[in-house]
Amino acid sequence: MKKYLQLDKSRELTTGWKWRSKNGTFRSPTSMETTHLFYVLRMIWNHTMPQQAWVRTPGRPINFYIFSDFYTVEYMKDAIHHIWAELSNRTDIPVWAQIQLGQMHSYYDHRLRQEHKELPHAQG
Repeated sequence: MKKYLQLDKSRELTTGWKWRSKNGTFRSPTSMETTHLFYVLRMIWNHTMPQQAWVRTPGRPINFYIFSDFYTVEYMKDAIHHIWAELSNRTDIPVWAQIQLGQMHSYYDHRLRQEHKELPHAQG
């Protein structure tokens, strides 16, 4: 499972970082249930990735939300990083969530390879 959970290692974890829920309460990822943590990650993923990258439970629609100005691009990047890091420490991730995490990781990994190919190569 951990092979799916290695996205942005260059980003540092911020001590005390917390996710802000829709009702305005703040929670540390370590205090959140594993499935809730996954659902938050998937919600962010589906709101920020192109449609071909969306992940969902088969037969269920994707719920979309309107985020307040609190949820800046930088905050959402931090959220992905902190939640992904916490999930990588969990041993109770359901199989269906592991599959979706694998789909996210495959898309992310493919995009990184594509971007690397598109970078101009140094000329000698």
